[in-house]
Amino acid sequence: MNLDARAQRLLDRRIVNSEPLAGGDICEVRRLILDDGASLVAKSTPHAHLEARMLADLALADAPVPKVISIEGDLLIMTDLGGRAGLAGPAAAEEAGRRLALLHSHVGDRFGYEYDTVIGPLPQDNRPCDDWPAFYAERRLLTMARMAKEAGRLPIVTLRRIERLSGNLDRWLAHRPAASLVHGDFWSGNVVSVPDRLCGFIDPAIYRGDSEMDLAMLALFGGLNDAFLRGYGSVRRIASAFFEKRMALYQLWPLLVHVRLFGGGYLTSVERILARYDA
Repeated sequence: MNLDARAQRLLDRRIVNSEPLAGGDICEVRRLILDDGASLVAKSTPHAHLEARMLADLALADAPVPKVISIEGDLLIMTDLGGRAGLAGPAAAEEAGRRLALLHSHVGDRFGYEYDTVIGPLPQDNRPCDDWPAFYAERRLLTMARMAKEAGRLPIVTLRRIERLSGNLDRWLAHRPAASLVHGDFWSGNVVSVPDRLCGFIDPAIYRGDSEMDLAMLALFGGLNDAFLRGYGSVRRIASAFFEKRMALYQLWPLLVHVRLFGGGYLTSVERILARYDA
């Protein structure tokens, strides 16, 4: 049974039209138009229940995310935020910055989360930790580097360099950040907007960590522009040391995710960052 038929059965409503939306490598996502003109989004993902739980937690933090309408097995049906993926103009970028900063204002006592999550198709270890450099080393860099090594996409020599860096993170991460609630997979493709208006955020990979993690990922894949920074800065200050010292170090995490998933040129970027941090 195809996605439209499954959604129609679950909703007990007639679907008069549907169109594909970007859904990554493991998901099928479609915009559904119902017989009364309402628009919903249906997503087939092995992590449907986990995604629904993350969206609910983000909604409690007043983040602009879809509302879950129904869920069954691997089928998740949500409200349609409208628009398309990406930051469509400076007003949308500024509002995205402001809303992300407000999300980051929700802080906890420890790094990690109440449950493990996923980033794309990959598991994300969120066991709580009191120390941010230790969390970033053990739960992020080393875990993903070892997964990439086991998948045959990361050479042993590069793994050893990541291990050396992980043992020396206190040198670079001495700023003692708060344990902010972060989106976790914050690139422009997970921001939905229409020309000059933000619609919301999608596809979370939440945990509590340094808020700069979201900023670093957005910078890596495009979107950290002046309008976004202006919106973010209207709520929270961004330390100059982020750009000078930490941004590239935090980009190592999403790059390792991409090495694990795709290999290729992402490995070159990883090795360039390791060289910058004397690893």
